[in-house]
Amino acid sequence: MSGAIEYHFNGFGESDGRYDPLSLAENPQLLARIDRGQMFTLARNYLAGSVLIEMTPLWTVTPVLLANLDDTSALFQLTMNYSLGDNMTVLGNINIPVGPGGTEFGGIDSSQPGLHLSLGPGVFAQFAWYF
Repeated sequence: MSGAIEYHFNGFGESDGRYDPLSLAENPQLLARIDRGQMFTLARNYLAGSVLIEMTPLWTVTPVLLANLDDTSALFQLTMNYSLGDNMTVLGNINIPVGPGGTEFGGIDSSQPGLHLSLGPGVFAQFAWYF
């Protein structure tokens, strides 16, 4: 078993936890970097923690928590990896965003009636065969 804790500071992020369209429009440097794919986060301060748990030599489970320290929302991920052989792997992932509306992971208002921007929970699976 091994673990890690990481603090991330995004100098271009929103410092007040407000992600409404007007607040984001007042931060063109952040929006330009998100548009170019250089950044994927809206706030300034994040704390992440993960633990790699070896269930068996072939099966690992990794829970991860990414917390936005500016608005108290978070993203919980659970990743499982199983080796089927020297050249085959099965990978599975569950993502669960946590937080109230108006937060980065809880979902932000788009200012359009009925349109709320949110990740929502998600599941991912992959089978990899290397040759």
